[in-house]
Amino acid sequence: MKKLFVLLIAVLLLNVSTTYALFTNGGFETGDATGWTLTGNTSPVDYSVISSFTPQFNNTSGWTSGIPYYGAYSLLLGSGDVGAVWDNAHNSTATQTGTITAQDVAEGAVLYFRWGAILEEPTNGVVHAPSSQPFFSLNISSYNGSTWNSIYYADHRADEPGFTLIGTDDGSGDEGDIWYKSQVASIDLDDLGLGAGDQVKVELFVRDCGLGGHGGLVFLDGFGTQELPPVPEPGSLILLGTGLIGSGLLRKKFKKS
Repeated sequence: MKKLFVLLIAVLLLNVSTTYALFTNGGFETGDATGWTLTGNTSPVDYSVISSFTPQFNNTSGWTSGIPYYGAYSLLLGSGDVGAVWDNAHNSTATQTGTITAQDVAEGAVLYFRWGAILEEPTNGVVHAPSSQPFFSLNISSYNGSTWNSIYYADHRADEPGFTLIGTDDGSGDEGDIWYKSQVASIDLDDLGLGAGDQVKVELFVRDCGLGGHGGLVFLDGFGTQELPPVPEPGSLILLGTGLIGSGLLRKKFKKS
């Protein structure tokens, strides 16, 4: 039984332990934002490295977070109280520049990552120009020795297609529908002609409503040149543990017979 328990722990650790070439702490497994530069119009900057997330708004029946996506932690950039009263037009940025290594090339030179965004669409009857909507962007660029060139770009506002309605904010006077979208993405660096010694930069940005009453935040995880398995759901872990224990008991029974 002891060996079985050790094996179960080892299987679980395989899901959280990995090395991240190219970007430091791309899975945020140190429990902080080591390697990332964080800036914004608040002090301290609106960010946290989280092991779970509970939305702070009403009617969350449609919410299934999948956070953290990998390992034990994800980066949450922006105000964590989306849907609360007055998000105060905060904005936050997380950046990091890394150099492609020989290890990255040997592993296939593919950059993997996942993001998810929660954005509040104003529905309180006050006209919000596109520039005043809660908004996030993710720009990944490479350096060719003289200029930076964008190799991946995503930017979204709350009122755009592709988001799922996950809740409402209907108690503050600044009503809003709360929308969520996530994406698993990869970039083949080799196909772009990038190799060892070339630089890659990540710039993640999120802002609240420009009028100050509606919020936005974004999650980030899994940046690196190793494709990681998603965090197994609790039910899967229970099944795994039950199966291992069952097989151990069965082996013990056969030995006795």
